Order: sequence, then structure tokens, then C-alpha cells
Amino acid sequence: MEMTPRQMLEFGRLYLNEGFYENEQVISKAWIEDSHKPRARSPRGQGRFYGYGWWLRDLAGMQVPVAWGYGGQLIFVVKELDLVVVATSESTPGSSRRGHLGRLYDLVEEHVLLPAKGQ
Repeated sequence: MEMTPRQMLEFGRLYLNEGFYENEQVISKAWIEDSHKPRARSPRGQGRFYGYGWWLRDLAGMQVPVAWGYGGQLIFVVKELDLVVVATSESTPGSSRRGHLGRLYDLVEEHVLLPAKGQ
């Protein structure tokens, strides 16, 4: 699905707000909770799991659901901080972008989440 950064933010806010949009429940709270529970362990490293449509990453001492789109379009839903972070990237991956996603995760963790936690 194709989304602008603002649409990505609204999608993340829908999950942050337990399925409510404009005071209407459009996704059940149970589905939101179930989709953010680890269902499978990722072979890509420790502290990485997969829920229903969401990657679950250990970031800044929290398990953070992340929607990961093609080429590095990311939506981070951080319930503990009442925060949604979106990141967009060039959508045509190439060999020069090796390590690109790791740098995005590091950027969000070190320059958004840790400062938001007061660390």
C-alpha cells in the first residue's frame, strides 16, 4: 500500500490509540493487542520478533512494534511514550544502501526514543 508520511503517522496513531479514529472504534482493541504480541522469532537477530503484520524490536529498553515497508518506510508505535515515529527512505534499494535500515533504527533509538525517555 502506498502512503504519504502523514498517512503513515495516522496509521500509527490508529494503533497507538487502540483502534480508535475520531472517537470511533474502527479496529478492535483485542486485534491491536494481539498484533503486537510476539508470534515468531526473527532469524535476523536477538530481540526481534514478528506479530500480526508488525515487527517487534527491542529499542531503548522497550519492545516497539514497527511497520516496515519496502525500501525502509517505517512506522514505530511507542505506547510507553505515547509516540508514533515515521521514517521514509529512498524506495529503490541498491548495493550502496547496505546497513541503511540499521542506521535508521539507531537514529530513532538514539535521537528520538532515548531522549524522550529522559536518558
